[in-house]
Amino acid sequence: MTHLQNQAIRPPLAELWRVSSRMLGLAAAIAIAVSLTLARPAASASTAEQAEAFLTNLSQKAVEGLKGEEMTQEEREQRFRQLLDHAFDMEAISQFVLGRYSRVASEEEKQRFTDVLKDIVVQRFMPLFGDYRGEGLDVRQTVVDEGRNLVTIITSTEFQGEPVRLDWRLRPRGESFKIVDVVVEGASLVITYRSEYAAFIKQNGGNVSALIADLREKLDRGAFKPENTTAASKS
Repeated sequence: MTHLQNQAIRPPLAELWRVSSRMLGLAAAIAIAVSLTLARPAASASTAEQAEAFLTNLSQKAVEGLKGEEMTQEEREQRFRQLLDHAFDMEAISQFVLGRYSRVASEEEKQRFTDVLKDIVVQRFMPLFGDYRGEGLDVRQTVVDEGRNLVTIITSTEFQGEPVRLDWRLRPRGESFKIVDVVVEGASLVITYRSEYAAFIKQNGGNVSALIADLREKLDRGAFKPENTTAASKS
């Protein structure tokens, strides 16, 4: 398949940045909620097909397990966490987000940071399932980078009537895969977190625990809920 074609009319760059936080969250929700239209690449077909099959199976589990109207909020959150653990390599993501500070953090701090990052993902992403209306992802290309042990699935979808490119980055884990990043119109989820949190740690003398405490306080007041992050991005 060819790369995505440039559109004649695109949202202004400022508008893309304004919605990037919301789109990153919606992308993570879509990653475990949509039905994929799969394309079969010629090169490294076995690995590519296995990665696509992983996302397909994941989407089926998400739709079956998270969209039931009779489900309580507590049950939905529990199932979301189970899918999160199954789909995303949160330990690898957490280590990448901490960057160089992962080398000075204690094992206890690393575990607490992974736990708080999971809670942020749940608070930020889970409500966005309500925005999902059955839009599919069009898989344009699957790239297997054996040297980096990485599979990138390049897709497109629509957001508010505009085409949006979403890239899913997966790594093999045993006989399956784990998502290690979602890139929305060139904005990486994990790099966004890393840039923001590294700056905070640096300002606090390299203290990872200070970051964890700050994030936990924000979680307790619901700062990562979509309505709050959207309002913050407009201010």
